[in-house]
Amino acid sequence: MWHSKRIFTILIVFICTSLFFITTAYSESIGEDDVVGPGLPPSEMMPERYILDSMDDDNANHLSMFPDISQYSDCGNYTRHTIMCVWYFDNKNSFIKSEANLSSYLVESGEVGVVKLNISDEINGIIESREDKNQWRPTLGPKQFNATRYVSTTTSGYFLVYVRPFLEEREDYFIVYYGTKDGADIGDQKQELKKLIAKSYYFGNSEGGVEGLHMHPDTSKSPNMVPGFELLILIGSFCCAFIFRRHLLKFK
Repeated sequence: MWHSKRIFTILIVFICTSLFFITTAYSESIGEDDVVGPGLPPSEMMPERYILDSMDDDNANHLSMFPDISQYSDCGNYTRHTIMCVWYFDNKNSFIKSEANLSSYLVESGEVGVVKLNISDEINGIIESREDKNQWRPTLGPKQFNATRYVSTTTSGYFLVYVRPFLEEREDYFIVYYGTKDGADIGDQKQELKKLIAKSYYFGNSEGGVEGLHMHPDTSKSPNMVPGFELLILIGSFCCAFIFRRHLLKFK
C-alpha cells in the first residue's frame, strides 16, 4: 500500500511539473522571433524593405518625434518636405503592445482620424517606370485601404500597417509613417505622400493586409496567451488536485 501511494504521489508531481514547464514554454514561444525564411534578411535589416534611398543622411531626428517602439527602425528624407519612418516587428505580441503605445501617444499629441487612400494610379505609374528600367518589386497587396491620418504641430501624415507582407506563415509586421516636416501642410503634400507610399510598397503575399493603426482603448492590456489557454490550464490543475485528493482518501 505504501509503495503504491509513493508511486502515485511521484506521478502526480511529475504531471503538475510537466504542465508548468509546458505552459511556460508555450507562453514564451508566442513572443519568440520566427526563424527567418529563405531569401529574407534578419530582423535588423527588415526596415530596409520599405525605406527608400533618402536625400541625405540626417534622419535620426525624425524617429525622435515618436515613441521608441521597436529596436528595428529606420527613417529617411525624400522631397524637401516629406519623410518616412519604419518600425519592424517579428512577433505579434510586441507589435500589438507597440501599436498600442504609439496610438496612445498620437491621440495625446495631435489629431487622429481614419481616411481611405487609393494608390492604384500611383502604383501603375511606378510599375511602368520600373519596367522601362528592367526593375521589379512585388505589389500583390491591396491598393485601396484605410490609413491613420495624423496632424500635429511638428509633423503630419499617414500611418500604415503592413501585415504579413512576405509569407502567410511568417510573423512580419511593419508600421510605416509617410509624413511632412518643417510645418508643411498635409493637404499640399498629399499627392507626394501617395507617390512615396507607392514607391515603397512591397507586398509578396496576396493574403496579407494593409490597414491603419488600431486605436487601442486600453494600452495596458495585451494578451500573453491565446484566448482560453489560461482557462485550460486552470481546469487541468483543478483535475490534478481532485484526483490527488481522491486517491489520498482511498489510501487512508
